[in-house]
Amino acid sequence: MKTKLIIEDAEDLYQNAPFGYLTVQSDGLIININSTLLHWLGYERQEIEFQKSFQDLLIMGDKIYYETHIMPMLLVQNEIAEINIQLKGKGLIRLPVLINAKRIVDSTNQESFFRFSLLDITQRRKYELELMKARKEAETTVQQLKEIKQDLEQFAYVVAHDLKTPLRSIKGLLSIIKNKGDKMDNTKKQEYFNVVINAADDMYKLIDSLLEYARTGSVQEEMQEVTVSGIFKTQLNFFEQEIKKLGGQIETHSTIKYITVYPVLFQQVLMNLISNAIKYRSETPPIIQVTCKDQKGYTLFSVTDNGMGIPTDRFEAVFKLFRSLNPNNDSNGIGLAICKKIIELHGGTIWLESEIGKGTTFYFTIRKD
Repeated sequence: MKTKLIIEDAEDLYQNAPFGYLTVQSDGLIININSTLLHWLGYERQEIEFQKSFQDLLIMGDKIYYETHIMPMLLVQNEIAEINIQLKGKGLIRLPVLINAKRIVDSTNQESFFRFSLLDITQRRKYELELMKARKEAETTVQQLKEIKQDLEQFAYVVAHDLKTPLRSIKGLLSIIKNKGDKMDNTKKQEYFNVVINAADDMYKLIDSLLEYARTGSVQEEMQEVTVSGIFKTQLNFFEQEIKKLGGQIETHSTIKYITVYPVLFQQVLMNLISNAIKYRSETPPIIQVTCKDQKGYTLFSVTDNGMGIPTDRFEAVFKLFRSLNPNNDSNGIGLAICKKIIELHGGTIWLESEIGKGTTFYFTIRKD
């Protein structure tokens, strides 16, 4: 009775072990399989033993790996350990497993068969995927925090840079009003006051947008459909006195009536580009051309000047923070970096063409949708 009980326990341990077991011939034919593995694969015993080969249970990639790596290793090393493969069961069942195997040689030393143990790693695979997802999310969060920290560190510089141009316009107009006093035409005076008030309003909006952008790394300002002519008129008003004082001119042309943009931020792009065209002018009066046209799903803008030009080896550097073309020319190297980021928020890109002594053209696109 005692011997029989031990044999029954051994059989039960084999059949219902927490591992899958099977034995195959040298050609891969399965001659024995335990109940655990049958249950995992959804087969009945008579469907597997002496009916299918081990290769029949493998997906294509693992079948090739079995024939080119697993069996050759078993024949040379007599055993293998912890190889990750995927079994295909009945229907759509797919089972990721770790296999261990050992070569057994019969008493004649002529015939070999192979015993496999298989560990179901479905849950492990799930945990690994969840861990990879969590790690990726953590890395993304860390990167976002770094970017937000950089935005906060640079915020003071950004505000200082972008507020200079409207302040310059305000100061210029108020100086004219002060100098001319009562001699100034009331209509003209009111027009100047309106420009000053609009510039101040835009400054408030700009500060709010920049604060939100620095805090979150995104823009809370709503996209709006605006007229290109309105955008251009705002820029002409900003630079009217400065360009007149230099004896230059700003020309605008557009084949498009409407664009959808973040209005305040978008104005900053043109403001920075026109401001640079004036700042880096040559000895001749600045002639600045601003254009807008359609280009296959995008709207293409260009700002062309007749200024000093930019060396070819600086084309990429000018879009990086604190990379000024002329650090001594009232520039901190932020403006074009801001332009690049705002254009990217609009789904576009910015680039330039330039020739020393002849001028520069900045091109940028915004996505129509």
